[in-house]
Amino acid sequence: MAKTFGNEIHLCDSVHHYSLKDLVHVENGSLVEFMMKATNTLISHIVNCDLCKAKGFFCEFCNHNEILFPFQLKKVVQCQHCKSFFHRKCYVQAQCPKCMRMEGYRLRNIAHASSSTHDLLK
Repeated sequence: MAKTFGNEIHLCDSVHHYSLKDLVHVENGSLVEFMMKATNTLISHIVNCDLCKAKGFFCEFCNHNEILFPFQLKKVVQCQHCKSFFHRKCYVQAQCPKCMRMEGYRLRNIAHASSSTHDLLK
C-alpha cells in the first residue's frame, strides 16, 4: 500500500486527518484523481492476488464461482445476522443459506445435548 500511496500514506491512516497540501489538492480536484487511481490499483491487486481472493465470498444462493468482495457496493449485500456477502440480486434475507446452516447446527447441538442429558439420567 505504501508503494501505491507514496508520500500520501497518511490518507490511509484516518479519514479525518489532512495536510494543507491535501486541502489544496481537494480544491483543485487532484486529490480525487489521485484517490481514484490508488483505488483502482488496490482493487486490481485484490482481484488478482491469491491471498486477497481467499478472503472473498461466494454467493451461496446462485453458487456462481465469482468471488465477491465487500467493497463491491452495487453488486453485493451483507447478511445482517451472519455477516456473509451475496449477490444483491440473489439475496433473500429469510432464506440466508449460512444462517439456515448455523440454525441447523444449533438445533442439532441442542438435540444432542438433550439426548446426552437424558442418557445420563437413566
